[in-house]
Amino acid sequence: MSSLSPAESTATSVPNAHVLRERFRLPAEFASAPTTIEPGTQPPQGFFTLQSGHIAFGSTTSDTSAVAQHAPSVLPRTIDEPLTYDPDEVVRLLREESYIDNELPDRNGHDAQALVRRAYYFVRPLLSTKVRRIAQRRALAGWRDIAHPMWPVDTTVEAVHREALAASMAAAGVNKAPIVWYWPDGYHGAISMTHDVEEAAGLAFCPEMARLDESFGFKSSFQVVPESRYDIDALVLDEIRSHGCEISLHGLSHDGNLFSSYEEFTKRLPKIQEYARRFGAVGFRSPVMYRNPEWIAELGLSYDMSMPNVGHLDPQHGGCCTVFPYFLGDVVELPTTCTQDYTLFNILNRFDLELWNEQLDIIAAENGLANFIIHPDYVLDGDGLNAYKSLLAELDQRASQNNLWKAPPKELAEWWNLRSNLELKSAGPGTGDWTIVGPGAERASVAWAVLDGDSITIEAPER
Repeated sequence: MSSLSPAESTATSVPNAHVLRERFRLPAEFASAPTTIEPGTQPPQGFFTLQSGHIAFGSTTSDTSAVAQHAPSVLPRTIDEPLTYDPDEVVRLLREESYIDNELPDRNGHDAQALVRRAYYFVRPLLSTKVRRIAQRRALAGWRDIAHPMWPVDTTVEAVHREALAASMAAAGVNKAPIVWYWPDGYHGAISMTHDVEEAAGLAFCPEMARLDESFGFKSSFQVVPESRYDIDALVLDEIRSHGCEISLHGLSHDGNLFSSYEEFTKRLPKIQEYARRFGAVGFRSPVMYRNPEWIAELGLSYDMSMPNVGHLDPQHGGCCTVFPYFLGDVVELPTTCTQDYTLFNILNRFDLELWNEQLDIIAAENGLANFIIHPDYVLDGDGLNAYKSLLAELDQRASQNNLWKAPPKELAEWWNLRSNLELKSAGPGTGDWTIVGPGAERASVAWAVLDGDSITIEAPER
């Protein structure tokens, strides 16, 4: 195989360039993953197993009798064979959680769980924290038996990208292809710290939390609830901003009903957008991470953080199965890839860093985004505050040792938008040299995808 130019592909297949162009910014001549799915056909959808062992979901031309929900089939293939699925479709279905029935409402329907949720929020103020914890643990019983997404971090989307890239390079007859590296300035990964502010006590603690974050080099985001929960003091917001932090929105009123119906969502959307203008906010996270990916695309904001990587321990199960940003319409989705503090402290009853470190290791292996939610309300003092200080120290050390970007969400979204328009340009036939062109190119780096047999490696740039 050559590393300079693509060869003719003899596979009778359908090219699917979008996911490769989106993730890797590959030159068009390298971005054609051959599949056996013919145009205009729709093979049965189901769960299946990638060569990496990850469980994916989508249409496949393999033996569909073996593709049963939560009983994945193995699709044996060699690197020279076309894929038996459409990587564009699989990535989209995973990111949008189309593989699972979350009883999400459609535009003409209503959420089947809305009545239960309204009842819970009605009595919530009367329930002690202990009672809420017991109820939540019972509601989440059996979460360890959920096979998909993969706990504690699911990287199925990354596995699909690698498999499609390997198939594309094999079909093109090359063993080395240029890509635009994921992160600016040669960083090998990214860490983002975010804070959802639940109650008045948490809001009062935010300036101190911003100072703490700043002492470890983090410019974090604070998601505030505009209505009902507490009065928002402009001086408190100014003090948060004075430490380099940003203000984002945490729903509208935190009553659990924003996504209960499309009618309710569109009714509240103008007020959300007005508060965003008032606070200078460009980001959003839905309370309790209730969500509908289709509607998130209509927020009209720069970024959203309502999608979990894996949602086994959230009231709404699912997960987007990726550790990288992606687009929902024009909105940059920054998935929450690490377990929330509330879940760790109150559901798993742990204050150590073991789970977070395990997740950080998995994300680092993908050069992905470690995106945290730490609520000011749950780290006011005691074990929670000590755990958070230990986490910050750990993240600071990892960032220094592993060349990780301490990335504010706003800057993450800005970079992902810039990167989506960057292009690789050859220095000339036979040279093997490539340059990056487009706004922001001065911060971008050329990296290389290397195909060795049936395995593919992405070589990170030196910094």
